[in-house]
Amino acid sequence: MRKFTIVPALDFMDLFAMMKFIDKTKDLEEVVAYKVGFTALNWGLPQVVKSIRKYTDKPIIYDHQKGGTDVPHTALPFAQIMRKSGVDAAILFPFTGAFTMIYWIEELHKHNVEPMVGGLMTHDSFLKDSDFGGLGYISFDSVINIYLNAVNNGVTSFIIPLTKPGLVNRILQAVDFGPGAKFYAPGYCNQGGDVHKFSMMDELNVIIGRRIITAEDPAAEIKSIMESWKNVETSTVNG
Repeated sequence: MRKFTIVPALDFMDLFAMMKFIDKTKDLEEVVAYKVGFTALNWGLPQVVKSIRKYTDKPIIYDHQKGGTDVPHTALPFAQIMRKSGVDAAILFPFTGAFTMIYWIEELHKHNVEPMVGGLMTHDSFLKDSDFGGLGYISFDSVINIYLNAVNNGVTSFIIPLTKPGLVNRILQAVDFGPGAKFYAPGYCNQGGDVHKFSMMDELNVIIGRRIITAEDPAAEIKSIMESWKNVETSTVNG
């Protein structure tokens, strides 16, 4: 039986609105964590985490959009800030090479913050390979290497794009993620991602932002989304 869950992306510009949303969704079993991005810098990450903790103990993921692309020595202050702020996990997209990636992963581990690694983004024209449009800067081989190196350095949580099921399927075939791996997928709804094209996965945590945070009744919207995912059957995997 497949298990699909939701991680709301709290991309709010109003802290009160964010807390109101959390209050309405915190008790839903379908919601397994909350993700905060750089809009949290409006008030300071520690303040946002403290405010969320008044409502729920569910994991808080910080997405630096895109963390892990700086030089190696900046890993330490980043990890220290993550630990001090109280987040449970931090997302990295280490496009600047294995050396930087290893430092950032190691420092997060040392500071008891879970690293979550992505290598492929949701939007078109990301890859440089001619087969994929040729307008990006990153090769698909490099994407594979990011996930491979992440696994080899103890990462067990990964970001994959919901908009590219065919490429995700190729990644799953090329990389031995292990039985304990967890996958988180942005790109639902507004970007065209479709959970029904991910029938090759037994479990998937879908990151959703605008569709639910702008809903008049976010709890009802989440329930509606989950109902539409009930029968994810084998489907053609491409894209």
